Amino acid sequence: MTQSRRVLVVFGVLVVVVGVAAVQHLGGDAGGGPHRRGETRRDVKPLPKIDPAAVHAVELSDSKSSVRLERAGPEEWKLPQAAGAPAQKRFTDDLVRALVGFGDARRVAYATTDKETFGLSPDKMGRLKLFDAKGATLLDLWVGDEDRAGQVADSGTFVREEGSSTVYSHPRRLKMHVSKTHPWQWLDKQLFPGDAKAKNETIAKVDRVELEFADLQPPAVVPSETQPAERPADPADAPRYRVVLEASEQEVPVAATNVGPAPSGVPATRPATEKKKVWRMVEPAGEIPEVFDQAAEGVVRALLFGSMQDVAGGDPTVAAYGFDRPSLEASIRFSDGTTKRLTVGAPAKPSTAPGQAAVPVRYARVDGSDRVFLFSDYALAAFRKKPSEFKKPELPAPIDATPPPIAIPEDAGGESRPAK
Repeated sequence: MTQSRRVLVVFGVLVVVVGVAAVQHLGGDAGGGPHRRGETRRDVKPLPKIDPAAVHAVELSDSKSSVRLERAGPEEWKLPQAAGAPAQKRFTDDLVRALVGFGDARRVAYATTDKETFGLSPDKMGRLKLFDAKGATLLDLWVGDEDRAGQVADSGTFVREEGSSTVYSHPRRLKMHVSKTHPWQWLDKQLFPGDAKAKNETIAKVDRVELEFADLQPPAVVPSETQPAERPADPADAPRYRVVLEASEQEVPVAATNVGPAPSGVPATRPATEKKKVWRMVEPAGEIPEVFDQAAEGVVRALLFGSMQDVAGGDPTVAAYGFDRPSLEASIRFSDGTTKRLTVGAPAKPSTAPGQAAVPVRYARVDGSDRVFLFSDYALAAFRKKPSEFKKPELPAPIDATPPPIAIPEDAGGESRPAK
């Protein structure tokens, strides 16, 4: 074979190799099956680019349940299925970030029949639907497994549009969001939503606590998934208690103690008095001479950081809720006159949310909202406090650390006399 013919053969092989590579690159098929009739690879368009700010509503579903999230503000979302209750901002922020990059999704298969490979079989896949402010569908996707072709932190998600057989790899992780298809999984369960640090700072501003409750106990029979407990009505003759605490800044004596040498070298002492927040019991008057401050602040914390089990409805006037004769009312007042109040009504059936069937609950609400929620009977123990439970605990008697007398021998003969 002449040199020129060798060159032509090598050139021909290179042309074939480049041509095959070009076809694979343009097709992007990494394991797909035959094309749908009437569809060619050239007809398949990339997924549309989605501006998260234009998304007004999100629907997530699987074969068992579904949930809808609707925008309530620039960064706030609500749950229509839970009487418009707010969704957890941390979860919705993560979801919105995962909606970025659909237009950059990589095609991995055309008209695939191997759905198990991508987690797009009916028993495994979830569905994600995005809507604009007018209710028009922006995107309707079936969501499969994570695409772990790269690093775990950079893994994407296999998706395909409704009505299409083309599989894409979306460059964000969607599976963790689409798997949460119950409203309870998105619900912000705080009685009073807010930042924990800000709540801690407001505790010092509370100057009044009011508690009024019937002396009731949680049910003896714990409900379960297979045997929900039947909750009888509260007895009408249950004893009731009312406790009112008020706080004020007072000068209290301080025992003088050395706190270390001053710059002059003379030991400095603490002042004779200091300002301190002191709680006293207003009702019943005179029953507790000195209120334990930590007991009072415990009630405040239980209210500010309290959480619900689930949402029950949106009309507190329904007679079955029992708000006409509350089983418990707990309120706190701040120094600026604002208040927060929890009202608890009748016993309720356990929540149907995952893992909540074993928690006995009651209907409850907070001032400023018509939303009725389920509140744990066990959590009510923090508010059902009788006057005696606010009494300052007595400190134990100091331990006598004086060593016992030691016998001192008088001479080598072993005679001894007691120590003086």
